[in-house]
Amino acid sequence: MLKKVVGIILVFILLIAGTITVNGAELKTRLDVIKQESETIKLENEQGYITKKIIDSNPETGEVTIQLSLSNTKKEEIVENAIKKTEVIMVIDSSGSMYDYKNEQGIARKTMIVEAAEALGKKLYENVDNIEISAIIFHDNAKELCSLTNNKDEFNNALENWRKSNTRGWTNIDAGITLASEKFNNVTNKIMVVLTDGVPTRDTKGNGSLDVGSEKCKTIAINTREKIEQIREKGIYIIALMTGTETSDLSAEQVIQETALLKEVFGTQTNSTANKYYNISDENINKIVTEDIYKDVVSRVQNPINSIKIVDYFPSEIINNFEFSYVEQPNVGNVSSQIDENTNNIIWEIDKLDGEEMATLKYKLKIKDMKNLSLLNKTIATNDKVVLTYKDTASKDYTATLTSSPQIQLTEIKENVNSNENENRNENKNEIRNEIGNEVINNNQSKQTDNTVANTILPKTGENIVIIGIITILIISGVFYYIKTKKYNDIK
Repeated sequence: MLKKVVGIILVFILLIAGTITVNGAELKTRLDVIKQESETIKLENEQGYITKKIIDSNPETGEVTIQLSLSNTKKEEIVENAIKKTEVIMVIDSSGSMYDYKNEQGIARKTMIVEAAEALGKKLYENVDNIEISAIIFHDNAKELCSLTNNKDEFNNALENWRKSNTRGWTNIDAGITLASEKFNNVTNKIMVVLTDGVPTRDTKGNGSLDVGSEKCKTIAINTREKIEQIREKGIYIIALMTGTETSDLSAEQVIQETALLKEVFGTQTNSTANKYYNISDENINKIVTEDIYKDVVSRVQNPINSIKIVDYFPSEIINNFEFSYVEQPNVGNVSSQIDENTNNIIWEIDKLDGEEMATLKYKLKIKDMKNLSLLNKTIATNDKVVLTYKDTASKDYTATLTSSPQIQLTEIKENVNSNENENRNENKNEIRNEIGNEVINNNQSKQTDNTVANTILPKTGENIVIIGIITILIISGVFYYIKTKKYNDIK
């Protein structure tokens, strides 16, 4: 009977011990930077970029400092006494092949070039501040269709009148680029766009030959290349486009010969005599002219970014568990005083950002509770997204969205044995652990101190264990007293 009672008591004690929550060792954590920088988003008009990065952190106190940056990368070239203006002269081939060749839809190459030039002019007029454009054609010699103008209709009418004409001749690229180079004024950006469909067959020195395999054609090519180099030395930026070298109107031998001459004139697309060079097929004319060449021109233009609004959205983990504060006011513009409780964002507004200027905003996030178990080992994005809206000089609206973000994580610090020893002496730590373990086994009555610190949170013998021990002693004592008293009563 006594054994049964004692057994029941012991089971009862074990159940109580299992249900009582004992405190573990002190939880130690640090705030780690998992991803330091977001992606870099380029602005739609190739004007600059926006990005965000962690520039400072304190793992022990749970703080990170974040910098949001918007940069206008347009560099203004300094030209002595130059007017801050952009001039673009389109130099267009008017040789016989431009009229004669037609694509499968029956559209002449000349028409394709005119339409692409008109579309390029339209985009430049709409998006580049203080710009003038003109057009020059070349065949046996060169002719100006219209002088530099800021009037889009005047430029388009000149191209359209030429498209309806039947001016033909050889291909004198030398004459076209020579005339164009003389028409530029002393302005900041001088850009020449050459659109042609064949190798040069005439130059300004009186050489002429239609035999692309002849020495004379090679001389013409060399003279044309030298003229391009001379024009570049004057600070004129040259973009050249060649089309038609792979079409069915040329024999295989002609293609080889023209390719060799083109290399003599323009070099290659990766190592060009011009600043930029495109050798394309006819079906790509419109795309290359209106997209790639447009970007090339815009890359030369220094324009401000206007009416800037940057909305920075924060996730719930940041809102609920971190303190937010500005390190300093932005170097340009104005920003919300704090995070909006309804939209979880801050708004940064800038009137204008000039070329080569960078706008920066710095703020700090500090974790409220370094022992927050709900955040432990969880990767946290410091932002949901950043939405940028802005206008160019023509008041055209643009939007860029930054969807990636710097990331942080609350990590548990796992200490090893004898943490006061040198961390690099891992083998000595293991030996010490084993020695202490053996001493404990062989000297159960010893009151030696065990310095072992586990790599996880251990239960500690504290108030709860003492209470359980006292309860156990009282219960067992009561049972023995009851049994002894019962036996004594039975004897009586």
